[in-house]
This record gives sequence, C-alpha cells and structure tokens, in this order.
Amino acid sequence: WDSLLDIQSRVKSAKLFREQRDELFHKLQEAFETIKLRRSQERTAFEQEAVKNYNRLKVMVEDGLKQAEITHEYKETREYLKKIQTEFKGIRMIHEQREELYSRLQTAFDILSKRLDEFFRTKKKNWEVKMNYRLSQYSAEIFELQEKLNHDRSYLQELQDQLDIMKASGKESTALTGLEARITSTSRSINRRLDEIAHLETEQLQLKQKLEGGVEGL
Repeated sequence: WDSLLDIQSRVKSAKLFREQRDELFHKLQEAFETIKLRRSQERTAFEQEAVKNYNRLKVMVEDGLKQAEITHEYKETREYLKKIQTEFKGIRMIHEQREELYSRLQTAFDILSKRLDEFFRTKKKNWEVKMNYRLSQYSAEIFELQEKLNHDRSYLQELQDQLDIMKASGKESTALTGLEARITSTSRSINRRLDEIAHLETEQLQLKQKLEGGVEGL
C-alpha cells in the first residue's frame, strides 16, 4: 500500500500526457482495489478464527468464574485463572469479544481476591500468600493495559493510513481535520497507558523486593 502511494505521488509530479496519466491512475486504482479485496478476504478468515477462539475461551472463562465463586482451593484457582489469562496472549479475536471475556476473567480475579481477603481475616494465613496474589493482580492489570495499548497502536496505524490516503488524494476537507484530531487523541492515550504500565511495573518490582526480603506489614 505504501509503495502504491509512493508511485501515485510520482505519477502526479511526472510530466505526462493526460491520457498517459489517466491510464496510470486507472492501473493504480486497480491495484488499490486488489489490496482492499485481499484485506477483506483476510478479514473474513480472521473473523472465522476469532469465533472459534471466542467460543473456546468463553467456556474456560465461565469455568474460572464459577471456581472463583465457590472454591476453597485459592492457590490452585489463582493458578488456573492465570493459565486462562495466558490464553489471551497472541490469540486472534475480535477486540470487543476479547474485552468482554477479559473483563469477566478480571471479575473472577476480583471475586477470588475478596474471598481470599476474607479467608486471611478469619484464618490468619501467612502474609506471603497474599503478597503473591497481589503480584498476580499487578500482572493482570499490566497485561490488560498492554492489550489496550496494542489495540490503540493498531488503531493509530489505521488512522495514519487513512490520513496518507486522504492527503494523497489532494482534497482538503473537514474529515482531514477530524482524522488528525483522532490521531492526536489516540497518541495521547498511548502515552497515558505507557505511563500507567511503568507505574505498575515499579510497584510490582518494589513488592517483589519486599517479598524476597520477608518484610511484613504491607
């Protein structure tokens, strides 16, 4: 796509007869349409795979949520939820469906966390177990932010591609201004998420150091 945009720009600036220019622009348009078609086909294949992944993960997430609500095997359930969490990494899924399932998984973590807190209050278990659970919460929050960051970066690339196409057309419009505003907003969102991740990673490291040093009273 970028190569075609470059060719399109060179054709615009080249000295050509009108008929020659029209012929080249027509061929370029055919090439653009071919890429759009291939993207559409790839999108269809992606959606089919995404449905399978969604259905598979949905069963796991619902099972994890049920366990979080009734289990007394807190450590094993936490490990199971973390295992489900790793299933999200690199898997192809529609963004909204990924967020839906990940939100339910986070709910399971939250439920287990509250039940674990109550367990510690009543049974006075070793504080180290609780600190390890906090570390898993940090991991979950960081992972969720990274997922959103990846989505923002992908969306930003799409916006920039649209901007390149619009600029290449040579047409000025309010849509161009709106597109630039969305790019600016998305860039700010990316920076905010990076700051949040850095903050959480710092807290996570500090907690690990306290845990390794056996410092209680956190």
